[in-house]
Amino acid sequence: MRELVFDIDMTDYDDVRYCCSGADICEKCWRYMSIACKILDTALREDFDFQLLLWVFSGRRGIHCWVCDPAALDLDGRGRSALAEYLSVLTANPVKKVYLGASDTLHPHLKRARIIIEDQFSKILEEQELLSNKERQTKVLNLVSNGEIRTEIEKEWNRMGQEDGQDVAKWDKLVAIIRHHQAKSSDRKLRYAVDEILLELVYPRLDIHVTKGVNHLLKSPFCVHPKTGKVCVPFQPRAVEKFNPSKVPTINQLIAEVELYDEKHNLLNKTADETPASETAMDTTGTPQSETPALKQAETPVAKQLRNEYKKTCLVKSIAVFEEFLKAFHGVWKGEGGGGANINGADPMSF
Repeated sequence: MRELVFDIDMTDYDDVRYCCSGADICEKCWRYMSIACKILDTALREDFDFQLLLWVFSGRRGIHCWVCDPAALDLDGRGRSALAEYLSVLTANPVKKVYLGASDTLHPHLKRARIIIEDQFSKILEEQELLSNKERQTKVLNLVSNGEIRTEIEKEWNRMGQEDGQDVAKWDKLVAIIRHHQAKSSDRKLRYAVDEILLELVYPRLDIHVTKGVNHLLKSPFCVHPKTGKVCVPFQPRAVEKFNPSKVPTINQLIAEVELYDEKHNLLNKTADETPASETAMDTTGTPQSETPALKQAETPVAKQLRNEYKKTCLVKSIAVFEEFLKAFHGVWKGEGGGGANINGADPMSF
């Protein structure tokens, strides 16, 4: 058995992002990751009924999704390949990677993806300035298959000039022209012309080899990225828009936070044996919590103190996300139902 894994790297969006390049990532280009997370998370839950999904920031330039449902872990190579192909839209064509003209109707998954993209696309246009100059405009125009329509759009854009802040207005003009021609033409190539552009620019760019294979190595949650020093932290897909990759803690930051906490609470000169349990075992709000009798007997004071060091840092929220996932995981695998089922008081962080 092996987790079903999805890997999305920010570098695969370098042809459509202009705020950063390479391994750099900021709040603006994180929007691409946010949209990708929403599209994949929704598809995996609604189309395949997977529920045990753990989303993790890679620590540098991308995101990973670990699918841990029993049905997902049981998939063989063929099953993983089929699922990866289902969720892949972009082809290897260097000029136009998405073509939907052969279909009589747009697949429900693509309709749903289009709605998610459209909700954020105006912000993408403004933040990335996708239509701010001739070179970028040409990239988008090349995605319009019909030469006459392409020329008409270009002329309208030229009339609008090259002033800043017109990206949304130029996109609206492109859509209006294409819709006008769609209404009076039966050309199959025009049927999904706008959808094809949206999907090519923003649809998740999966590394399908990671999903298809069962021997691909991937960073575990909470490991430290060797190049950035950032921790690979889990995040909630429902709050992905609020996630800020630039604020992900580094190992040095966590050490500093522990030292600052100890200094503030006068713990620097205390040994582990002298430190009261109430000072080393806090809940996620910082409120002291008691240890269970069994745990007190099983752990030495040093082990107990180290186990709770993370509660002195900003990593508390990420651990809470992980614990929520583990509760659901425990419930499914114990046959008690998922979604945070009752696990008879067991510590979700105990293995």
